[in-house]
Amino acid sequence: MALIHAISQFVNEDRQYVILTDSISVLKALKASNRHSKRVINLLAHQISTVIEKIISIEFVRTPGHSGINEKELVDSLTRSAPNTKLLSWISHEDLGNNSKKFYEQEFNKIWLNSKYCTKFSHLSTIKQEHRILPPNRKTDVLLSRFRTVTYPHNVKLHRFDLISSPLCKFCLQEETLIHILFECTKYSPQREILRQHFGCLPLSFLVFSIL
Repeated sequence: MALIHAISQFVNEDRQYVILTDSISVLKALKASNRHSKRVINLLAHQISTVIEKIISIEFVRTPGHSGINEKELVDSLTRSAPNTKLLSWISHEDLGNNSKKFYEQEFNKIWLNSKYCTKFSHLSTIKQEHRILPPNRKTDVLLSRFRTVTYPHNVKLHRFDLISSPLCKFCLQEETLIHILFECTKYSPQREILRQHFGCLPLSFLVFSIL
């Protein structure tokens, strides 16, 4: 954000500009920027594009912090002397989204812990925390969401829409439904056995849907 402010305020004449920064991460992100980059990087790239035709050149140079450069030390001192400036309170929408998500997760967790169901179904929290089946990532979240909402594209569903020629499971030669995949298919027998060893004699259907 400091770079955006510097360009918008001071880079406006037909001259050569050299901008010093100690943020190597911003320079790397700017060099590899694309439409999927964080919004602050795209804002910086846009700001550069708006002034590039008005000036001779602009160069970004990475300098270590507290390196004895007078101008940089002056900026650092001004930053320290103005901790409540509006510029420093700026936050990217990605950071805002992540912090909002964490806040709501904490609030919902408080509601759960204070509810009458927390004691009655406390085993669900233990199962999820101590025996997470898959690592947390977007692909896993999508897979689990499809399981929960019964929208996983199994062969019976794909065959119904004429996307494949047969609704049968290629391993068991039975109709491949979500229930078949989770509880019957021989391909996943080793995984189901591992699940049983973890949780003992509880019904497998109860365990799977509790974790999901």
